[in-house]
Amino acid sequence: MHEEISKHTQKAYNVMNDSKHTFSEKIKEIAIEIFIIVFAVTLSIGLHSWSEARHQHEEAKEFLIDLKKDLIVDKTNLNESKINIDNVIKDYVFLLKLTKKQIDSLKGNVMIPYRSKEAKFSGGNYEGFKSSGKLGFIENKKLKSKILNYYQQSIPEINAVELSYQNKADYFFDNVMFNFSIDAKKKFIDRNTNIKIQLLIGFSNHLLEQYKEALKQINEITQEINTEYKE
Repeated sequence: MHEEISKHTQKAYNVMNDSKHTFSEKIKEIAIEIFIIVFAVTLSIGLHSWSEARHQHEEAKEFLIDLKKDLIVDKTNLNESKINIDNVIKDYVFLLKLTKKQIDSLKGNVMIPYRSKEAKFSGGNYEGFKSSGKLGFIENKKLKSKILNYYQQSIPEINAVELSYQNKADYFFDNVMFNFSIDAKKKFIDRNTNIKIQLLIGFSNHLLEQYKEALKQINEITQEINTEYKE
């Protein structure tokens, strides 16, 4: 393509300096050569842009297919964490409703829910694609927005809520479980302990809702990818 442009440029130059051609003939032939050059340049730019766009489209497709695999793993982990925190909530509710008579019947063997299963996320593909500055290759703006919301907002918020919950759960465990004895069983029916349990139930429910929202986002992103590539 560059050789053709050079050839027609040289031809236009030769015509301009050819004394055998009249001025009007020179203008006509030069105009033709300029048209050919402009057309060639435009075609070259168009082909390059098309090739670049096609390459970007393929990169985005490959990323999204890999991302869907990551999301399937995330979905499994989130479902496990969701089931776990749901059971933890039930255990806390059980503690909250304990009566002195029930504690007596348990002979001090009161089980305290200590730790929930933290959600694990597969963010390698996303982080790599983002750090390379290629998120703009995703042509579907709605899909890109959902992906950004999931990785930039939902996951950090889940991590923050999990950390906050765990700090409070650790404190409760250290101050109730380790100090618990049959003689101190009144702890489970006093007001301060009930307040702590209610607080843990509140954090647990908030975490449960975060898991549910993340699972909803995963389903939406996966469906959007499937629609994008007709799977």
